[in-house]
Amino acid sequence: GAWLGMKYCLPEMNDGGAVVNVSSLMGQMGLPDASGYCASKGAVTSMTKAAALEVADRNIKINALHPGVIWTPMVGAGSEGDNDLKSFFELETPLREVGLPKNMALEFFKQFHLPAMIVQLTGGGLTLVSPFRNRRYCPSR
Repeated sequence: GAWLGMKYCLPEMNDGGAVVNVSSLMGQMGLPDASGYCASKGAVTSMTKAAALEVADRNIKINALHPGVIWTPMVGAGSEGDNDLKSFFELETPLREVGLPKNMALEFFKQFHLPAMIVQLTGGGLTLVSPFRNRRYCPSR
């Protein structure tokens, strides 16, 4: 998905455009019984950083979003949502709430002006990691 999107879109993009890839916090942390998922999301992160450097001279920003638990059907939400699972995730999250897709997008776009950043939405802090500097910014701390 992310690789094919960049392969075909980047050559056609105007200078100054932007790409947003969706990875996962599990691409950096790991999760038992999900090694394939974790590996693929880690690859999206590395690819995003490399591609951002490749098109920096065209002023194209390529960023990756790394959500933690976002309450979607993939993790148990939906018409028959599992409230016990949701409660578990809420207890494991510093803000005691699971993320929602609309919140994920809002938090990301607040910081979107930065080039080649990795945004981790974890329910307890927003961490930005730039491949151009060795700094971390945690506005909630």
